[in-house]
Amino acid sequence: MDTTAVQGVGLGIFFNAFVSVVVSLTALALVVFIFHRWSKLDGIMKSYSIFWSTVAVIWMCAFIRYVLVATGVPLLSILPLDYFIQGTIFSSGIILFYYLGLRITSRTPVAIFWALVSGLLAAVSLVFVFRSEGIVYPGITYFAADAELNVVSFGIFAFEVFVAACLLAYDLMTRLKRWRHKLVSETLSNALYSFGLFLYISLAGLDNMKVINDWSLVVFRIFYCGVILFVYIVVVSEEENKEQFIISAALEQKSL
Repeated sequence: MDTTAVQGVGLGIFFNAFVSVVVSLTALALVVFIFHRWSKLDGIMKSYSIFWSTVAVIWMCAFIRYVLVATGVPLLSILPLDYFIQGTIFSSGIILFYYLGLRITSRTPVAIFWALVSGLLAAVSLVFVFRSEGIVYPGITYFAADAELNVVSFGIFAFEVFVAACLLAYDLMTRLKRWRHKLVSETLSNALYSFGLFLYISLAGLDNMKVINDWSLVVFRIFYCGVILFVYIVVVSEEENKEQFIISAALEQKSL
Protein backbone atom coordinates (compact mmCIF):
# COMPACT_ATOMS: atom_id res chain seq x y z
CA MET A 1 0.00 0.00 0.00
CA ASP A 2 1.23 3.45 -0.89
CA THR A 3 1.91 5.24 2.39
CA THR A 4 3.03 8.56 0.95
CA ALA A 5 1.01 11.70 0.84
CA VAL A 6 -1.27 12.04 -2.15
CA GLN A 7 0.22 14.52 -4.59
CA GLY A 8 -1.53 16.75 -7.12
CA VAL A 9 -4.86 16.94 -5.39
CA GLY A 10 -6.56 19.82 -3.72
CA LEU A 11 -9.59 21.66 -5.03
CA GLY A 12 -11.23 18.56 -6.53
CA ILE A 13 -10.92 16.65 -3.25
CA PHE A 14 -12.30 19.65 -1.37
CA PHE A 15 -15.37 19.52 -3.63
CA ASN A 16 -15.82 15.92 -2.53
CA ALA A 17 -15.36 16.98 1.10
CA PHE A 18 -18.02 19.68 0.71
CA VAL A 19 -20.55 17.24 -0.75
CA SER A 20 -19.77 14.73 2.02
CA VAL A 21 -20.41 17.21 4.82
CA VAL A 22 -23.67 18.34 3.16
CA VAL A 23 -24.83 14.71 2.97
CA SER A 24 -23.89 14.20 6.61
CA LEU A 25 -25.69 17.32 7.82
CA THR A 26 -28.77 16.44 5.77
CA ALA A 27 -28.87 13.00 7.41
CA LEU A 28 -28.29 14.64 10.79
CA ALA A 29 -31.29 16.94 10.27
CA LEU A 30 -33.44 13.89 9.54
CA VAL A 31 -32.15 12.11 12.64
CA VAL A 32 -32.77 15.14 14.89
CA PHE A 33 -36.35 15.40 13.64
CA ILE A 34 -37.00 11.72 14.37
CA PHE A 35 -35.19 11.74 17.73
CA HIS A 36 -37.42 14.56 18.98
CA ARG A 37 -40.24 12.01 18.80
CA TRP A 38 -38.23 9.13 20.29
CA SER A 39 -40.65 8.35 23.12
CA LYS A 40 -43.49 7.97 20.61
CA LEU A 41 -41.58 5.71 18.21
CA ASP A 42 -41.99 1.96 17.89
CA GLY A 43 -39.08 -0.44 17.40
CA ILE A 44 -39.28 -0.14 13.62
CA MET A 45 -38.87 3.63 13.59
CA LYS A 46 -36.19 3.57 16.27
CA SER A 47 -34.06 1.18 14.20
CA TYR A 48 -34.83 3.32 11.13
CA SER A 49 -33.52 6.43 12.87
CA ILE A 50 -30.42 4.65 14.18
CA PHE A 51 -29.58 3.54 10.63
CA TRP A 52 -29.68 7.13 9.41
CA SER A 53 -27.54 8.11 12.40
CA THR A 54 -24.81 5.78 11.13
CA VAL A 55 -25.18 7.37 7.69
CA ALA A 56 -24.53 10.80 9.21
CA VAL A 57 -21.43 9.47 11.01
CA ILE A 58 -20.07 7.76 7.88
CA TRP A 59 -20.34 10.87 5.75
CA MET A 60 -18.90 13.14 8.43
CA CYS A 61 -15.91 10.80 8.63
CA ALA A 62 -15.67 10.91 4.82
CA PHE A 63 -15.60 14.71 5.03
CA ILE A 64 -12.74 14.60 7.54
CA ARG A 65 -10.92 12.05 5.40
CA TYR A 66 -11.11 14.16 2.25
CA VAL A 67 -9.86 17.23 4.08
CA LEU A 68 -6.90 15.23 5.39
CA VAL A 69 -6.11 13.88 1.93
CA ALA A 70 -6.40 17.31 0.31
CA THR A 71 -4.00 18.81 2.86
CA GLY A 72 -1.38 16.17 2.09
CA VAL A 73 -1.69 13.81 5.05
CA PRO A 74 -0.03 10.43 4.23
CA LEU A 75 -2.41 7.59 3.46
CA LEU A 76 -0.91 5.47 6.23
CA SER A 77 -2.01 8.09 8.76
CA ILE A 78 -5.56 7.98 7.37
CA LEU A 79 -5.77 4.18 7.55
CA PRO A 80 -7.26 4.08 11.11
CA LEU A 81 -10.05 6.40 9.95
CA ASP A 82 -10.69 4.11 6.96
CA TYR A 83 -10.94 1.16 9.34
CA PHE A 84 -13.50 3.06 11.40
CA ILE A 85 -15.51 4.01 8.30
CA GLN A 86 -15.63 0.41 7.06
CA GLY A 87 -16.59 -0.83 10.51
CA THR A 88 -19.42 1.71 10.68
CA ILE A 89 -20.64 0.77 7.20
CA PHE A 90 -20.90 -2.92 8.10
CA SER A 91 -22.48 -2.04 11.46
CA SER A 92 -25.14 -0.07 9.62
CA GLY A 93 -25.95 -3.28 7.74
CA ILE A 94 -26.74 -5.00 11.03
CA ILE A 95 -29.15 -2.22 11.96
CA LEU A 96 -30.68 -2.26 8.47
CA PHE A 97 -31.44 -5.98 8.59
CA TYR A 98 -32.91 -5.65 12.07
CA TYR A 99 -35.17 -2.91 10.72
CA LEU A 100 -36.13 -5.06 7.72
CA GLY A 101 -36.95 -8.01 9.97
CA LEU A 102 -39.33 -5.90 12.03
CA ARG A 103 -40.72 -4.06 9.04
CA ILE A 104 -41.51 -7.14 6.93
CA THR A 105 -42.37 -9.80 9.50
CA SER A 106 -43.29 -7.75 12.62
CA ARG A 107 -41.49 -10.44 14.65
CA THR A 108 -38.61 -9.46 16.91
CA PRO A 109 -36.95 -12.94 16.89
CA VAL A 110 -36.78 -12.84 13.09
CA ALA A 111 -35.32 -9.33 13.19
CA ILE A 112 -32.69 -10.41 15.71
CA PHE A 113 -31.80 -13.46 13.60
CA TRP A 114 -31.37 -11.38 10.45
CA ALA A 115 -29.24 -8.89 12.38
CA LEU A 116 -27.07 -11.69 13.77
CA VAL A 117 -26.49 -13.13 10.30
CA SER A 118 -25.52 -9.68 9.06
CA GLY A 119 -23.26 -9.25 12.09
CA LEU A 120 -21.52 -12.57 11.35
CA LEU A 121 -20.92 -11.52 7.75
CA ALA A 122 -19.65 -8.15 8.97
CA ALA A 123 -17.21 -9.86 11.35
CA VAL A 124 -15.85 -12.05 8.56
CA SER A 125 -15.50 -9.05 6.29
CA LEU A 126 -13.67 -6.98 8.91
CA VAL A 127 -11.23 -9.82 9.55
CA PHE A 128 -10.14 -9.48 5.93
CA VAL A 129 -10.22 -5.68 6.13
CA PHE A 130 -7.71 -5.66 8.99
CA ARG A 131 -5.33 -7.97 7.15
CA SER A 132 -2.44 -6.71 5.08
CA GLU A 133 -3.79 -5.16 1.88
CA GLY A 134 -7.30 -5.39 3.31
CA ILE A 135 -7.73 -1.79 2.18
CA VAL A 136 -5.99 -0.45 -0.92
CA TYR A 137 -5.88 2.94 -2.63
CA PRO A 138 -6.08 2.49 -6.41
CA GLY A 139 -7.26 5.00 -8.95
CA ILE A 140 -6.23 8.19 -7.12
CA THR A 141 -7.38 11.18 -9.18
CA TYR A 142 -7.79 14.92 -8.85
CA PHE A 143 -11.30 14.35 -7.49
CA ALA A 144 -11.04 11.02 -5.63
CA ALA A 145 -8.67 9.16 -3.35
CA ASP A 146 -11.07 6.60 -1.93
CA ALA A 147 -10.14 3.43 -0.09
CA GLU A 148 -11.11 0.19 -1.82
CA LEU A 149 -11.99 -3.08 -0.08
CA ASN A 150 -10.35 -6.41 -0.72
CA VAL A 151 -12.25 -8.89 -2.89
CA VAL A 152 -13.75 -10.92 -0.02
CA SER A 153 -14.98 -7.93 1.98
CA PHE A 154 -16.40 -6.24 -1.09
CA GLY A 155 -18.15 -9.48 -2.08
CA ILE A 156 -19.82 -9.65 1.34
CA PHE A 157 -20.79 -5.99 1.10
CA ALA A 158 -22.26 -6.47 -2.38
CA PHE A 159 -24.17 -9.56 -1.25
CA GLU A 160 -25.73 -7.72 1.69
CA VAL A 161 -26.65 -4.76 -0.52
CA PHE A 162 -28.31 -7.10 -3.02
CA VAL A 163 -30.33 -8.96 -0.36
CA ALA A 164 -31.36 -5.73 1.38
CA ALA A 165 -32.41 -4.18 -1.94
CA CYS A 166 -34.58 -7.21 -2.74
CA LEU A 167 -36.23 -7.10 0.69
CA LEU A 168 -36.83 -3.36 0.43
CA ALA A 169 -38.34 -3.75 -3.04
CA TYR A 170 -40.64 -6.49 -1.73
CA ASP A 171 -41.73 -4.35 1.22
CA LEU A 172 -42.33 -1.35 -1.04
CA MET A 173 -44.42 -3.31 -3.54
CA THR A 174 -46.45 -4.97 -0.79
CA ARG A 175 -47.27 -1.71 0.96
CA LEU A 176 -48.05 0.14 -2.26
CA LYS A 177 -50.49 -2.63 -3.12
CA ARG A 178 -52.15 -2.32 0.31
CA TRP A 179 -52.32 1.45 -0.03
CA ARG A 180 -53.77 1.28 -3.55
CA HIS A 181 -56.45 -1.24 -2.67
CA LYS A 182 -56.96 0.12 0.86
CA LEU A 183 -56.64 -3.39 2.28
CA VAL A 184 -55.28 -2.05 5.57
CA SER A 185 -54.70 1.33 7.13
CA GLU A 186 -51.67 2.19 5.02
CA THR A 187 -50.53 5.67 4.01
CA LEU A 188 -48.49 6.44 0.92
CA SER A 189 -45.75 8.11 2.96
CA ASN A 190 -45.38 5.04 5.17
CA ALA A 191 -45.18 2.86 2.07
CA LEU A 192 -42.36 5.04 0.73
CA TYR A 193 -40.09 4.54 3.77
CA SER A 194 -38.51 1.56 2.07
CA PHE A 195 -38.20 3.39 -1.25
CA GLY A 196 -35.86 5.95 0.31
CA LEU A 197 -33.69 3.22 1.77
CA PHE A 198 -33.73 1.33 -1.52
CA LEU A 199 -32.46 4.40 -3.36
CA TYR A 200 -29.77 5.06 -0.76
CA ILE A 201 -28.28 1.56 -0.65
CA SER A 202 -28.45 1.35 -4.45
CA LEU A 203 -26.33 4.50 -4.66
CA ALA A 204 -24.00 3.13 -1.98
CA GLY A 205 -23.59 -0.12 -3.89
CA LEU A 206 -22.67 1.70 -7.10
CA ASP A 207 -20.41 4.08 -5.19
CA ASN A 208 -18.43 1.25 -3.60
CA MET A 209 -17.79 -0.36 -6.98
CA LYS A 210 -15.35 2.55 -7.48
CA VAL A 211 -16.04 2.77 -11.20
CA ILE A 212 -16.57 6.54 -10.90
CA ASN A 213 -13.44 8.42 -9.82
CA ASP A 214 -13.39 11.71 -11.72
CA TRP A 215 -15.47 14.91 -11.54
CA SER A 216 -18.65 12.89 -12.09
CA LEU A 217 -18.13 11.33 -8.64
CA VAL A 218 -18.92 14.69 -7.03
CA VAL A 219 -22.08 15.02 -9.13
CA PHE A 220 -23.04 11.41 -8.37
CA ARG A 221 -22.78 11.96 -4.63
CA ILE A 222 -25.09 14.96 -4.76
CA PHE A 223 -27.85 12.42 -5.38
CA TYR A 224 -27.33 11.18 -1.80
CA CYS A 225 -28.57 14.57 -0.60
CA GLY A 226 -31.63 14.27 -2.81
CA VAL A 227 -32.44 10.83 -1.45
CA ILE A 228 -32.10 11.88 2.18
CA LEU A 229 -34.21 14.99 1.57
CA PHE A 230 -36.83 12.72 0.03
CA VAL A 231 -36.76 10.54 3.16
CA TYR A 232 -37.06 13.66 5.33
CA ILE A 233 -40.19 14.75 3.44
CA VAL A 234 -41.65 11.24 3.72
CA VAL A 235 -41.02 11.06 7.47
CA VAL A 236 -42.41 14.56 8.12
CA SER A 237 -45.51 13.75 6.06
CA GLU A 238 -46.12 10.51 7.94
CA GLU A 239 -45.64 12.14 11.33
CA GLU A 240 -48.09 14.91 10.39
CA ASN A 241 -50.63 12.28 9.34
CA LYS A 242 -50.26 10.55 12.70
CA GLU A 243 -50.64 13.80 14.64
CA GLN A 244 -53.71 14.80 12.65
CA PHE A 245 -55.24 11.39 13.28
CA ILE A 246 -54.62 11.70 17.03
CA ILE A 247 -56.11 15.23 17.11
CA SER A 248 -59.15 14.14 15.09
CA ALA A 249 -59.72 11.14 17.34
CA ALA A 250 -59.42 13.31 20.45
CA LEU A 251 -61.90 15.86 19.10
CA GLU A 252 -64.33 13.12 18.12
CA GLN A 253 -64.07 11.57 21.57
CA LYS A 254 -64.61 14.95 23.19
CA SER A 255 -67.73 15.61 21.10
CA LEU A 256 -69.21 12.34 22.31
